[in-house]
Amino acid sequence: MKGNPSKDTGRSNDKKSEEQPFRRRSIEGFDQIINELSTHTRTSSIATFVFGDNSTETWDINRKNTKVSFGTTPEHDLAFKPHILAKLVNRKTMAISLRSFTEVRDRETNLPIKELRAYYITSRITGDHVVLDMHMLSAEDVYEAQNTDSVSGKPIEHEKAVIYCGPDYFCIDAEKKPVIMVGFKNRSQ
Repeated sequence: MKGNPSKDTGRSNDKKSEEQPFRRRSIEGFDQIINELSTHTRTSSIATFVFGDNSTETWDINRKNTKVSFGTTPEHDLAFKPHILAKLVNRKTMAISLRSFTEVRDRETNLPIKELRAYYITSRITGDHVVLDMHMLSAEDVYEAQNTDSVSGKPIEHEKAVIYCGPDYFCIDAEKKPVIMVGFKNRSQ
């Protein structure tokens, strides 16, 4: 579901109030998550969210100059933060896979090179605060997760034109060799 938040399909009022505890508590850490996704979106990205109940959503993220929008319409952009936050707070955990498109083309395929990142977020209630903790996977862990069959545990062929990124802008290629960040001309951009 690219950038299209779930619609209410007639859930009971009890369920609705259960899914919005963030309205009664202050949230710490959500802006850090939004900033992380925005920082790594230079033109466009695809973010896949997997919540603690194994439900999954995929959202488009686009940048025009300094404005970053989530979803495919202004309505999606407005709904994104409260929608994702409610799901995270109620399900306690969330994993995010961020696929950021660069303007650099792969020499072999001529496809745009994608930077793949992954995060694990937990929520906990402390008094009247909900605290969100974000953990970024290492480039090596992202590589292993992307290139291992989840059922058999056996390696699968890696996707072309993808690099795997972790903290501190450290990235590796399909041969697990360090690469320079391809989406920037230099580190100051």
